[in-house]
Amino acid sequence: MKKYIYGMRLRGFSPGCQPLNGLVKIEDDPIGRYYNILTYNRPLTEDEIENYELVLLRKWMNPG
Repeated sequence: MKKYIYGMRLRGFSPGCQPLNGLVKIEDDPIGRYYNILTYNRPLTEDEIENYELVLLRKWMNPG
């Protein structure tokens, strides 16, 4: 399964503050650079990234 990891730059996880379609995991940022780290099973569109003020941190495919 492909995973796409995004950082929340300006606010934390809250209703209406991030796209929900494809969201599979919400984490605190252990380094404290972002409010939360979000994992999706799909790439977000450029409009979603811009509108929700997210940053693509990583994408990868899990083997098996």
